Amino acid sequence: MFVMSIVFSAFLPSPSARSETLSSNASFTQRLMEPHSAIIEGSSLRNAIGQVSGSVAVQSSAEQRTLNIWLDRKVDPTYLVSPGSLGPTRYHSLCQIAAEAGCVCVPINECVLIGRASWVDGIAQQIFGDTKTVHAIKRSQPVSIAWPDLTTPDETLSILRTKSISPTLIPRSLPHDLWAAQRWEAIPGGVAALLISSQFVAFDPTETAKQSFQRSYHFDALETTSTTELLSIVRSVDAEAAITKTGKTVALAAQAAAHRRFANHCLIGDRSDQNARGQNGAGPGDRAGMNQPVADGDGEQFGSRLLEKLQKNERTFTLKVENKPAGAILVTLLAQVGLTCEMDTRVNQQLQRRVSFTAKGETAWQLVSRVLQLTGLDLVARDGKLHVVVQTPG
Repeated sequence: MFVMSIVFSAFLPSPSARSETLSSNASFTQRLMEPHSAIIEGSSLRNAIGQVSGSVAVQSSAEQRTLNIWLDRKVDPTYLVSPGSLGPTRYHSLCQIAAEAGCVCVPINECVLIGRASWVDGIAQQIFGDTKTVHAIKRSQPVSIAWPDLTTPDETLSILRTKSISPTLIPRSLPHDLWAAQRWEAIPGGVAALLISSQFVAFDPTETAKQSFQRSYHFDALETTSTTELLSIVRSVDAEAAITKTGKTVALAAQAAAHRRFANHCLIGDRSDQNARGQNGAGPGDRAGMNQPVADGDGEQFGSRLLEKLQKNERTFTLKVENKPAGAILVTLLAQVGLTCEMDTRVNQQLQRRVSFTAKGETAWQLVSRVLQLTGLDLVARDGKLHVVVQTPG
């Protein structure tokens, strides 16, 4: 079979900016493409991701090789997701879960990024498009890194300093935060350092879109796909995208968003559009948008319709809540049915109260009522919105 190779050399970056190949022959990619099936309903985002990545044990399943994951800290990890039936591969399952929280996925060097599109693309641009970073990552050795729950960012930097990582890649200090337990295996040290510091970088999507980088992709299916068809996939995102195709290998020069689209096409084919639900990075799992109103309304009639929408929603959830703030649980449950609420300042103490319970097959309204009862609060319709207020005696 004769395969034509077309080169758009005028658009390709210099060799120094070229970086790691996403190849179906690599162990990391093979783990992404391993068969996977599951049904997830009413699970926290972090737990759902863990079930697929292997960081959370799943009963009655074969032992999985773990996947390195890095979740955007601006995305609420306790947000409840119900993607339903997952699969057919582990990476596709991750994309389905991410989309439920308004997020996107992209595979980088030995790790899958999950978060807002602006954050994910910003990191990819830095890793693959910044010449100094590319060289530093190539020189770094694979490392294994782990830390327990409630670790501060500065404590993670101390862990990095014990590894074979260039000190120039490790920030002196980072803002205070408390992070969940994390484990990475065989991840390039330079990538690990960049991922940790990236949690505090506000990437400008406008600036990211002005830059391009080259990354190569090696998959069997690329050999029989025409260059014209491949260009149509990426030029819907980046009109200036350019491709060099040689057999099963494609070198793509494009913006980060186009690379994300192409990587997902290689890994999940026609299903890659399911990863586009979080393109704007402002989904329900976004901490910055959790309390934004979903609609404008006026008067008691609109507020009553919102309350009725919650009460009549028949979708059921099975979940276990352990020592979580009541306010966060209420916000998350309402978000599951597309609603938000206003929190009366007089109920801050009750909203901070931590609650624990187990529920099976309950509706969002039943779960909300349970939390309200535990905290002495009530949900009322007023001024076209839902409000959490102190329960009226009697």
